[in-house]
Amino acid sequence: MNGELTFAPLDNPLKILDLGAGSGACANIYPHAEVIAADIVPLPERPFPPNVKYQHCDVLVTLPFVDSSFDVVHMRLLMYHLPPAEIPSVIQRISRILKPQGWLIIEDFGRHIIGHTGSPVQEKIEAIYTGMLQRKGLDTKVGESLGAFLQDADAFSEINVKKAEMILTTDPEFLARISPGERALANAVRSTSIKVVETLMNISEDMRSAGVTPDIKKAWLEERQEPKLKTTTDIWFTWAQKRQTSIVL
Repeated sequence: MNGELTFAPLDNPLKILDLGAGSGACANIYPHAEVIAADIVPLPERPFPPNVKYQHCDVLVTLPFVDSSFDVVHMRLLMYHLPPAEIPSVIQRISRILKPQGWLIIEDFGRHIIGHTGSPVQEKIEAIYTGMLQRKGLDTKVGESLGAFLQDADAFSEINVKKAEMILTTDPEFLARISPGERALANAVRSTSIKVVETLMNISEDMRSAGVTPDIKKAWLEERQEPKLKTTTDIWFTWAQKRQTSIVL
């Protein structure tokens, strides 16, 4: 992404809402902006930039902010956790608190293709995980539908959609053939997936009850180091500009 956090043409935003807060990187990029890190749980115990403020928030219930108050609202890998039937209401709430011509920026997962060269443990964990999400009524490929959700909201004058198809592997020859940007993004997603398996699955009763055992987890981590293993994950980037409010004379 050429060193940028988003494809959206942001011009010195002064107030940013990060829903499902991440690392606080946007606060470093825009040090003069007030950044609200909103999440359903408190932020982790780690240093954050001084212009970041935490706000408890459940997007499925309400967004406790003043109308037309944010230049940017950002969501990364949050829609993935929302029931599809609730997403239109969430987008409407967000459009209400965006300033006219403000930007809504969303990135989320699309399809997962696994087992290009045979990866039995990867396939097993993927089947367990996607099955668990589907039983909860969640869409494991929600990124593919983001553009349609934004179009249906009828609140944006400009909607942009870009798909990034990443092949995750440790194969040095393959990684040398792709662009530095593609390589960095794929390695970041691969590293994050490993952290999820290493940490979150230790405490996830859902995954344990679905059949993930310590032996399966160990085998998955070993398999992920195999250079011949290649899996594909799509990430969809969307950035939409809120319509300019008409002035009635």
